[in-house]
Order: sequence, then structure tokens, then C-alpha cells
Amino acid sequence: MTAFRRLLTFIVLVIAVPAVAQDARTERVRFDAGAEVATFHDTIIGEETVSYQVEGTADQLMVVLLNPSNASTYFNIYAPGSGPGDEALYAGAVDGTAYQGTLAVSGDYTVEVFLMRNAARRGDRTDYRLDIGLSGGAEEEQTASTDFADGLAGGPDFWEVDVSGTLNIRSEPSTDASIIVAVPGGTVLRNLGCQEAGGRTWCEVAEPDAGGVRGWTAGDFLVESAYVETEQTDALVAGTSYNATGTILCAPSRDAPSADCEFGVIRTGNGSGTVDVQLPGGGVRTITFDNGEAVSSDADADLSFGRNGDTMIINIGEEHYEMPDAVIFGG
Repeated sequence: MTAFRRLLTFIVLVIAVPAVAQDARTERVRFDAGAEVATFHDTIIGEETVSYQVEGTADQLMVVLLNPSNASTYFNIYAPGSGPGDEALYAGAVDGTAYQGTLAVSGDYTVEVFLMRNAARRGDRTDYRLDIGLSGGAEEEQTASTDFADGLAGGPDFWEVDVSGTLNIRSEPSTDASIIVAVPGGTVLRNLGCQEAGGRTWCEVAEPDAGGVRGWTAGDFLVESAYVETEQTDALVAGTSYNATGTILCAPSRDAPSADCEFGVIRTGNGSGTVDVQLPGGGVRTITFDNGEAVSSDADADLSFGRNGDTMIINIGEEHYEMPDAVIFGG
């Protein structure tokens, strides 16, 4: 640690550590049989603190994730033989609310959750979820590196959620993004690709069922799944070449009011296919999808898209489309 970083850490800790550790609680971290992650849901108010003590061994990989309702909530990690008031092994107020590292020595590590001093003195409240994970020694860690979602390209078709409690699926690859749903350990999720964001790996996932929930989650708690998708036949709408028809909201320009526009979709599976949309002023716009994302159209204009929950917002030049995931995935 450089001299400047030590000084920065000291300044932040002076602000971050409560002046008086009132109502300090201690919780012993215990893992369910066969589990590597323990999940806690708790609340602290004002200068309350909670210290989670977890026994670790040298060379184990330790992961700590904090998802608080109050942005002034952080955690510090203390090495065996030290605790609140000593120099922290990891200072959340400096380094953020996600930690991953290999333990240097064996013993009881302390994860202390607290509110920053200014928030504590105001008597602020925070509701939080804390995940603490430990995975085996050097030999096991080497094996796990090929299973966890630690790569940004390729990977398996499906992940399995590897937690003892639940895992948050968020609207964006960030712990600040809204939670769409929390899924239990063992849930199978479709792999839509991973990326680095905020110093960690985030993976875009979707429930295997057509039209299922889609969002982002931390790759730390995903392992390759042996799930095999059963091929299904998507029937055609009678008298058409489409697998489904209906209406979506669209507009000829971004400033014009949206109206119901008829569509027909030809699905090729896994969120791929084409959608024909009847334009308000006449004509048809064909939009091509791959793996649940709009990739091109028959218009001589740039295509861009974003998301609003389970609806894809597509702009093609001045044209505007609101396409629910169920259109291309089915359901």
C-alpha cells in the first residue's frame, strides 16, 4: 500500500468509523452443509454495528458482497487477531461494497457492517443483505476457476445459482441497480454473456422458460449447469407464417405519441428471429433479433436499444418501438 493510499484510507476511516460503537452485535457465520455462501438480511440504525465472524483458512478465496438500502452503509474486514478500531484488511469506504481476495492466514476474520459517521449521527436506518463466501484451498480454487463465471466470452449455455440463500437479479450490471427478482440457490439461468463492471464480473442471464425474467447478476455465484434444453416446436398462427401475432407500442418519431402497431414474429429459438411491424403510416419494418437483442433492421438508419424491465426499447433512426421480451422469446 503506497503512503498516499495509507493516508487516504486513514482519512476515510476517521470519517467512516462510528465515534462510539453503541449496540455493537456479533454474529458467528455458519455455512449450511455443502454450502460456500452464507446470506444475512439485517438492519442497523444510527451508531449500531454488526460484526460477522467467519473462520477461514490460508489460501481460501473469500468473497463479501453488501447490498444496502442506504448508500452510506459500508463494511470493513479485519484479519485474525484484530477488530474494529484496528487497521482494516479491507476498508469498504475506500474500496467499495464488494470484496474478493485470497486469505493469507488461518483464523477468525471479522466483517463489520456500519453506517458512515455523518449518517450514524443523524440516526439513519439501513436495511441490507450481506453475502459472505468461502471456497476451498489452492487446489480447489484452481478447479473452480474453470467453473465460475470468470470469463467474458463464451461459457456454458446455462448457469446454476450457487448460493445457500437467494441471489439478486438486477436491471443493470451494478449493485446500485434495482432488483428485479431474487432467485434461490439451484436456479438454472440462461447465459447471455458476461462483462466487467465496477471491478467485478457481471453476467446477463434469463430464465430458461420463454418470456422469463431477464437481468444481470454477479458472476461470483454462478457455476456451469448440466441443464439440457428440450427442443420445442413453436406452432404457427393459423393462415400465417408467424409463430405469434399481436400489437406493440410504436411511433414514427421519438416526439410522436405511441400507438398500437400490429406485429408478426418468426422465432428461430433462444431469443432469435425476426419481427415484422406494421408502421402507423403504412409499410412494414422488419427487425432482426439474436440471443434476445435487436441487431439489425431493413431500414437505412442506425439501430439502438435499451431496456425498461422486461421490455426492449428500440430506436431505428427516428422510429420508436417498445418490444416485450415475450414477443421474441415466446410465452
